[in-house]
Amino acid sequence: MIFRFLLVLLAIIAGAAACTSEEAAPTPTATPTPAQSPASHSPLTATPSPSETYKSGLITEDETWSGTVHITGDVAVRGATVTILPGTTVLFAAHQDDQHSGCAVPLDEWIVQHNDFAATLEYSQSHSSIQGVLVARGTPENMITFTSDSAMPDGGDWEQLHLWAGSAIEYCIVEYSRGAVDVAEDTYDSVVVSYNIMRYNLWTALTVHSSSSTVTYNEIYRSGGHQGIAIIGAGSAPHIANNRIEHCAAGIHVDVGTSPIIEDNILTNNHSGIGVLLSTAVIQRNIISSPTGAAYDFTYRGESVYFATTAMGGHNETQGITVGHSSPTISHNDISDYGKGIVIVGDSSPSITFNTISGCLGGIVFEPSFLGSPGISMNNIYKNSGDNLDLQPGFTGVLDAANNWWGTANEADIARKINDSVDDPSRGTVDYMPFLTEPLAEE
Repeated sequence: MIFRFLLVLLAIIAGAAACTSEEAAPTPTATPTPAQSPASHSPLTATPSPSETYKSGLITEDETWSGTVHITGDVAVRGATVTILPGTTVLFAAHQDDQHSGCAVPLDEWIVQHNDFAATLEYSQSHSSIQGVLVARGTPENMITFTSDSAMPDGGDWEQLHLWAGSAIEYCIVEYSRGAVDVAEDTYDSVVVSYNIMRYNLWTALTVHSSSSTVTYNEIYRSGGHQGIAIIGAGSAPHIANNRIEHCAAGIHVDVGTSPIIEDNILTNNHSGIGVLLSTAVIQRNIISSPTGAAYDFTYRGESVYFATTAMGGHNETQGITVGHSSPTISHNDISDYGKGIVIVGDSSPSITFNTISGCLGGIVFEPSFLGSPGISMNNIYKNSGDNLDLQPGFTGVLDAANNWWGTANEADIARKINDSVDDPSRGTVDYMPFLTEPLAEE
């Protein structure tokens, strides 16, 4: 079940990545007069204010936006930079794209299962985005807002901001899109996404493709029927720090060939906290908890597309950190209130040290497909309602789990909360000796 969940997430990411390469530039479109403006826009006077502008099509010279900017179709910035001033509101015409440009996302199991219309060519050609070098730096008092112009906005009303090298999104609100903020391939460390609020987006709040972006101090909530942050593409090594991610299907997904540093984040009530697949991520000092799981459906045009994950298998199926065929470094994290605190799948040899794993159904769970040599030491693994460590049938070797605090100094009590060959000969053996006789101080 867990491995299938990882494969489904991989399929989601691959699909989401399919439309991120440079598309043919939209044709230039003149700023419309009031008579040309779509009926869904806010009413205009005969002589609109200079602070009210309309944008669509190709931009080839530097521009500065302020006031209220209406996006009526895909905007492609080529050889230029669009700078957006503090306090600006960028309104995307809901379910409209007068450029009729875009591409479909290849179907995968997750999208087909949910009958997600937002993957189709029709969706992309009828929903607007901005692509290119975008510098949007608001302030705490005057944030920049990217939102839908609908009177009843919803996830998927518009597509995304696709950022090229040199872009910065700071102190912005990004809401009611499909994919919110998307960092293009090969932007290296030139893109900064910090101090933003990303909310009510249908698929993902932030996707980082093959780059080393700085992603810090963002607040992400109800913004991920797929995941809050996705890190994909070989060589992708962003710094993901001090973000708060809540009520998403997955908090952070780390994909094949990436090596991000994920530290000092708070992930609350996501179905999966952090998922790692074929990656050498560093995951440290995060607080990862899920008393309820994702509590909100993700909707398109008022219809639920991705349902609250507590209804997709129950709280027992939630996972704090999932490691699939990977050897990440997992240290100094606090993981609690999950169905499974840490889940290890396939050929994985993670280093798991100085973590506190408590209040879960299962503390550390090794799936039947597990093989590897993880290092598990100097952790507090205790007060989990089921087993503190569950070595499921399949692996038949000896697992080294010495020098951990198991909530007691009584060896018999420790053994009762470890599920291994003592309980079932088809399982491997957990070597938990010697064990710590008192808990490690939590940092």
